Amino acid sequence: MAIEWIDIDEDPLLEARYDELVPVLTLDGIELCRYRLDVYTVLTARRP
Repeated sequence: MAIEWIDIDEDPLLEARYDELVPVLTLDGIELCRYRLDVYTVLTARRP
């Protein structure tokens, strides 16, 4: 799994969507967690 770091301030659509909700972690366009890493949610989302 690769991690891509995106600065939402450089994309007006992402800034409008997430603004003060950062940091936010998404996987395939689905929001997994915001503010803090939810390890259980991330591990569960990675399972087939």
